[in-house]
Amino acid sequence: MSYMDSDEEASPEMLQQYMKAVEMAQKEDLSAFDRVGLIRSLGKNKDNQEVLLITFCFLSGAADELEKAMHYGLAKLHAMENQPFVLIFGLAMTNWLTDAASLLQQCYLSLPSSIKKSLKKVYILHWTTAKKMVLEAMSSVVSEKFANKIVYVEQLSDILSTLQMPPTEALTKFPYVVQHEEEERLSPGDAISIYGTPLATLCARIPTDVVPPYKRLPAVYVDFVDHITSRDVIGTKDLFCLQADCASIYAFVGDIDQGNPFAEWTNIPALITGFRLLFDSLPTPFLGEGAYAAFSALTKGATAPDKTVLLATVTQLLSALSPGEQEAFSYVLKAFKTISGESSQNGMTPLKIAEVFAPSFCRPPTKPDAQAPIVTQMIVQAISLAIESPEKVTPSEKPTTGPRPGLTEAGNAAKAAPKKKRADSSSSESSSSSSEEESSSSEDSSEETDKSENATQPAAAAAAPAQPPATPAAKAPETNTPKAAAPKQQLNRQASKGKRPSSSSSSEESSEDDSTSSEEEDN
Repeated sequence: MSYMDSDEEASPEMLQQYMKAVEMAQKEDLSAFDRVGLIRSLGKNKDNQEVLLITFCFLSGAADELEKAMHYGLAKLHAMENQPFVLIFGLAMTNWLTDAASLLQQCYLSLPSSIKKSLKKVYILHWTTAKKMVLEAMSSVVSEKFANKIVYVEQLSDILSTLQMPPTEALTKFPYVVQHEEEERLSPGDAISIYGTPLATLCARIPTDVVPPYKRLPAVYVDFVDHITSRDVIGTKDLFCLQADCASIYAFVGDIDQGNPFAEWTNIPALITGFRLLFDSLPTPFLGEGAYAAFSALTKGATAPDKTVLLATVTQLLSALSPGEQEAFSYVLKAFKTISGESSQNGMTPLKIAEVFAPSFCRPPTKPDAQAPIVTQMIVQAISLAIESPEKVTPSEKPTTGPRPGLTEAGNAAKAAPKKKRADSSSSESSSSSSEEESSSSEDSSEETDKSENATQPAAAAAAPAQPPATPAAKAPETNTPKAAAPKQQLNRQASKGKRPSSSSSSEESSEDDSTSSEEEDN
């Protein structure tokens, strides 16, 4: 008699253990497993069978954790008793020297035969020779029927093609560690990474809904905030001013980029330095390309902007971002407010936090700007106000397309800035003169042109400086445009397509085409 037989009923002792585990799962707090995604539902496959993904690398191997994990797994499988289902075992970064293999074996032995018969197939994803040898070592205790259910899969695409949901949607159901392993196998050294990847791509590839009401938060942002706001970290003196040594930060960043669930989160200096690098390494500023220019435009007013104007500017910049980016900004602001609530211990007041993160939230132009000290001070004040009242800068999910409050002729002049890029002029004076004439024509143009510009580049009007387009402030979006904003992998491009309407180079090209069309109509 085989040790793991699909047709054999479990012993009375095993069945009793199974029922006890299901009951315990209802009483215990197992939310940590849901949070990391130990077992995830991928919907149904084309044979109308439920598909469950199990990622073993999230298990540390601690005895108490393994016991809770078994209760959690049996409770999940208990729901499959009366319906056919398929299991996918993701082996990325799985250490079989732990008790993961024995846990899998014990869970299966505890199942009643009705659930064993409902299991139609077991996919082993991202296996290696060593891991396959460990599994095959169990062949002497595995029945032939169960062995026939096992399918070794090398590429994720082989599984995605069996699901009912579109591949790009199904891809987001797989944790980052699995996606990274997949792309590393396909193209070594060119896989998706956390640091340096556009925020819109992270929102599209690794969204999580574990923090209501957010639906598109990058999972790694939740991991960082959970650790920083923990009781052991949040009260650390000069929290966001901590700096890790080179060896620690390189090791920490490497673990995060690989998706290692057991990165050294307890190293507080490395944790804080890695968190700051999340924003410093973004190809575009956290508040979008035109963030610095929008605040620079406020310096041209007759009077200094008050709190209402500063918060309105932040809101308009936020409205121009994609829904996922809006959620990430709102989530981070609320985390900053929580941290500032412990300022008596950590010294992190809203103003101090704003001073630390302002350069990466509203990145200044690369060329020298005489107004930089004034603009930077204004940005710090605006972010500080947003941290104090994050609910005041939370826009709707749809980017605004109507007139922006506070826009003047300077804002209309900035709309013509993309036209200057297309024009071939022999000198900066003729280019500036041409842009001013086009600006005057733009003021008298129909509402249709304005709507087109707002739809293709909704942040342009709010980010407009009150000066001729030839000044450095107006060129800021051009100098800050990243050369490689799009991910290199095809799956990356598919998942993030259309997620960021305001921060990609295609948005500028669209605006330029509209501007060229407007010129031809005027002629």
